[in-house]
Amino acid sequence: MSINLEQNKIFNQIKEILWSDWDPIGVNDCDDARDEYTSYALQIFGMKIHNADKQNIADRLYKFEMVDMEVGTFESKILCEKIAQKIIEL
Repeated sequence: MSINLEQNKIFNQIKEILWSDWDPIGVNDCDDARDEYTSYALQIFGMKIHNADKQNIADRLYKFEMVDMEVGTFESKILCEKIAQKIIEL
């Protein structure tokens, strides 16, 4: 899949949101780990450009936390919804 400049901008914004605001494993204070969430950003980007709604994006983020990272909590589910809203607004 090739992406245009606008899509590249959105992808980079998603990466930054996941790094700065989501960060479920708490690594954003270590610049060497900046690519930690890139694979998740790619999946969320795909959802975004295919017009996924807020709830689907929030559910995917929460699934990453629960299944992939095994760190999800009820509070993190609420944060996932806030992060999904930011992504929808891009």
